[in-house]
Amino acid sequence: MRTAEKWQRSLAAAGAVVGAVLLAAGSAQALTITYLVGTDGELGGGTITAAELGCDASEPFACGEPGTPLFSDQTANYFFSLNSLSGDPDPVITLGFGFTNLAGVPLDFTLSTSLPVAPSLSAPVQVASSMGMTVTEGTPPGTATVSTFGGNPFMVGTIDGVEIGPSSIFPDPASFGCTTGSILPCTDTISGSTGPTLLPATGAAATIGILMRFNASPGDSVGGTATFVVEAPEPGAGLMLLVGLLVVLGRARHQN
Repeated sequence: MRTAEKWQRSLAAAGAVVGAVLLAAGSAQALTITYLVGTDGELGGGTITAAELGCDASEPFACGEPGTPLFSDQTANYFFSLNSLSGDPDPVITLGFGFTNLAGVPLDFTLSTSLPVAPSLSAPVQVASSMGMTVTEGTPPGTATVSTFGGNPFMVGTIDGVEIGPSSIFPDPASFGCTTGSILPCTDTISGSTGPTLLPATGAAATIGILMRFNASPGDSVGGTATFVVEAPEPGAGLMLLVGLLVVLGRARHQN
């Protein structure tokens, strides 16, 4: 009996360890959204998951209701909102966001996502990306400016945590904005897309994501949407991929 008890205890302990490992692995594979304000996030930021938003990212998903932010965070320096989030682990991801610089100086802002891929895709894959942003002068009269920083593009897609160069949009240096001499605010918009682009030596084993980085002038607001699509190439799939990308982006813009 003592030997049997020892085996039972050993099996129970082993089961607990395996369960903990599986739980950690499952957590590591959750869809996450991370935002950082200021250089290296010294002014704030955080990470949220699809589960915290009440969103099941293990299948095609579209979180929240149009016109209602999924998440928001406000401090003395900034206001951030995640306005929309949708996608498919097949995989494609689209997000919409808002950011207002409440500080008295220009601020860097970084927004990144990581979506688990299911099933994984072996090389080659093809990718396409699209983004749009609008800046509004919040303290007229004045000038609103949004610019790249640190040698980074406004947007780039990621596969397994690696930035995919052919998916980058508006490489550094790039900027847009507007100036108003009246008490009425002004706005300016920028948009762009890439692909479909074939990546002969690239597969998607674990995750895809969107990485957006920009610097915003003080007192001004930036709203944007972005989409990143990865798929296995098929005859005639390039056109369908691009059409699907534009449809998804159009829906996201309509929601924002």
